[in-house]
Amino acid sequence: MTAKTVRVSVIILNYNGREYLRNLFVSLSNQSYTDFKIILVDNSSSDDSLLLLSKILSTPPCNRLNVELVLNKENLGYCRGNNVGLEQAEGEYVVFLNNDTYVSSSWLLELVKVMDRCQSIGACQSRIISAVTNRIQTDGWLLDQFGSTAALVLPNHFIDDCSTLPFYASGTSLIVRCNVLKTIKGFDPMLFSGDFDFCWQIRLLGYDIATVPKSACYHYGQVATRELYNSRELTLCSDKEFTRVFLKNHSGPVFFQLCRLITRMVVVSLFNSYKQKDPRYALFPSAAILWNLKVLRNTLLLRGEIMQRKKNLNNPVKAELFKGSIEITRRLRSKGVFNC
Repeated sequence: MTAKTVRVSVIILNYNGREYLRNLFVSLSNQSYTDFKIILVDNSSSDDSLLLLSKILSTPPCNRLNVELVLNKENLGYCRGNNVGLEQAEGEYVVFLNNDTYVSSSWLLELVKVMDRCQSIGACQSRIISAVTNRIQTDGWLLDQFGSTAALVLPNHFIDDCSTLPFYASGTSLIVRCNVLKTIKGFDPMLFSGDFDFCWQIRLLGYDIATVPKSACYHYGQVATRELYNSRELTLCSDKEFTRVFLKNHSGPVFFQLCRLITRMVVVSLFNSYKQKDPRYALFPSAAILWNLKVLRNTLLLRGEIMQRKKNLNNPVKAELFKGSIEITRRLRSKGVFNC
């Protein structure tokens, strides 16, 4: 007799998350939808979060949870760490959930209901709410052709349904179809965050990206990131990654993409240098371009694979739709659907 396979695998990447694990796992034990297992991937934590976790899982109500523990020998970051978890995943759906969160009792049920009902949706995020202020952090993100992002907060009339308005979804709480994950092969291991690249590739398979406001995820916000990186390092990561992601996924001419992205990086870096009174910011565009030149062969190989998948679509126009365009962003901002 073979063991029963769960429908959903929930991957939680942990790094020094001791302060948040109890609330998170208690909230997971109270889910109204129970056909799931948890894969906790520890990114070589230096605190005693694993010891605390063993205590949490040995006592009610968390002792009824199905939890699999994966230990990394080093901190692999968000993308590589989650890819390790994917190797242990099973079922129809995978959920990526940050460790510095806790969730409502209907959190998973609402995500699964939308994915079951709407086969056109490849990935779907929860409503991300600040665990400190109780204000909405994001209902998804828009991305424009210059690599600028804007966080969405949907109007009240979206609350009873899902919305496909975001161009990409937050990796804080994100459900994805397993067959989609197999096609795009998980996260790009060369990226630091990767959720915008991840969702863009799903779009280029012809799927929509959605938000379900009824699925509530309460988020403290970038706890592991702030511990590992300062603002300068994060800015440099952003410049490097936007260039790689646009070169991989945008079907426009590579030369014009580079010119546009370099212009944006130079303007932003000069502004940051002035604002932060730190001339090192002005060097970031050069560093980002040099890094991308080093990995250019790999980037172009992946671009070839992605464009071939897009070519095989029945409706390539849908895959090319850029909901983060300047015009749509302007209209949405005028209607007050951004939180920033």
